[in-house]
Amino acid sequence: MIYILFFVARIHAQGNELRSKTHPDSRAIFYEDKIYSKKKIIDFTNTLNGFKCALKVALLFKDADVEFTSKLTVQLTNIAPLGNFPEMEQSLHFFETAFDHEEATKHGHIIPMPGVDPEYDSTMKELSHIQKELDEYLISQRKIFGTKVVYFGSDKKRFQLEVSDTAAKKAGSEYELLSQRKGFKRFGTQTTKDLLSRQLATEEQKKNVLKDLSRRIFEQFSSRYTDWSRAVQCLAVLDVLLTFTEYSLGERETCMPTFVLPSNNIKPYLKISNGLHPCLSSMDGFIPNDTSIGCDDSASLILVTGPNMGGKSTLMRQVGLIIVLAHMGCRVPALSCELTPVDRIFTRLGANDDIMAGESTFLVELSETASILQHATRHSLVLVDELGTLIYSRGTATYDGTAIAVAVVYELACMVENESDDPSEETVTFLYKFVSGPCPKSYGFNAAKLAGIPGTIVQRSYEKALELEKQVEKKRVFLTLMGAKDVNVSHFVKLMPILCSL
Repeated sequence: MIYILFFVARIHAQGNELRSKTHPDSRAIFYEDKIYSKKKIIDFTNTLNGFKCALKVALLFKDADVEFTSKLTVQLTNIAPLGNFPEMEQSLHFFETAFDHEEATKHGHIIPMPGVDPEYDSTMKELSHIQKELDEYLISQRKIFGTKVVYFGSDKKRFQLEVSDTAAKKAGSEYELLSQRKGFKRFGTQTTKDLLSRQLATEEQKKNVLKDLSRRIFEQFSSRYTDWSRAVQCLAVLDVLLTFTEYSLGERETCMPTFVLPSNNIKPYLKISNGLHPCLSSMDGFIPNDTSIGCDDSASLILVTGPNMGGKSTLMRQVGLIIVLAHMGCRVPALSCELTPVDRIFTRLGANDDIMAGESTFLVELSETASILQHATRHSLVLVDELGTLIYSRGTATYDGTAIAVAVVYELACMVENESDDPSEETVTFLYKFVSGPCPKSYGFNAAKLAGIPGTIVQRSYEKALELEKQVEKKRVFLTLMGAKDVNVSHFVKLMPILCSL
């Protein structure tokens, strides 16, 4: 549909009379004007063919004899006045018969049919009158000379009266000898000069009319712009609805979302049961998940934790896409979906630097986060993926990234979970199930093995991780001991196993 709108807009611009007089193109000399003209005419005929197909779509629903219960569907599939689809049959027939499309696309100019363009018709009528006068004058000259008389010449030397030398003796003073050949003389009179002058002027007028004819045809098309625009809008919405239908029929389980208007007693919330990713739900083995945000038993902000490749980002995208589909009126891939209207969706899923703008990855990430904090409301959905992770790995201090991430979490009134570390190196089987509770660790070594990193490197990395973990734990125990105000035997007893393991 966007291409039809593009062509309609371009035809509208090309048919503008003011543009034809003031635009630089009107003063430019195109050495390949025929090629450009052919392209314009081809685009025009293609646009007409597109609207002919659009009209067939509307007539298809009319002939189907199906009663729709949806008011929107009735408006989209019925021609005015019953529906919103415009009456285009007469307009399309006019442009279909206005000129020979095949000849126009072949030669690069439009020759209108009689009755299409009044100015062109007037010019052709004048040329016909001149030709009639020329024929009548030639008959009168044959009577005067008593022999065969023909017109000779081309361009500005046309309409010379050619007679034989014998008959030329009858020529009077009003005859002016213009040229001659063996056995014949050619004369001109004031009448032939006047007719030639009128002929040349009318031919020049015809040339100018034809030069501007394509623009005037486009202008007539543009005068019906409202109808063309309405047709495209109806088809665009109908195309979306048909796409929704096709999508819903192809999914394994869908439902119509239920919207609840927020009030003083109802705060914004989202509740999805057995939700699937709209783009991946047809894959075998894709695990459905329940998502509850802002309900009675769930917080308005959820901190999602899990191992690498555990599906955290996929779940976030899944929730965002389901909400988008719900607001568009489409069935969503879930057993049930209940939510309050969402005014905006904010996402910060990955970041890159902008060298041309002089912005580092850190600055880009912070700018996106700042935009969220400035514009998000209690009715907005905010999806932030690994805020601060890129900051850690690209040079900015770890504490800076951590502080910013924590501040953002508090600003969004989130519920914080504490992660505990698990040094196990067991093989992980992903269940891809969204459940409540913290994730013990990121399982980065498992991801490294899945990526094909050599086992020796993975083992060495694991050993280094254990060393770093012991150092951090020693520091924690030391700070705990140094910070103790009173000697508490039970407190030291609890720390003894940790000291022994170190």
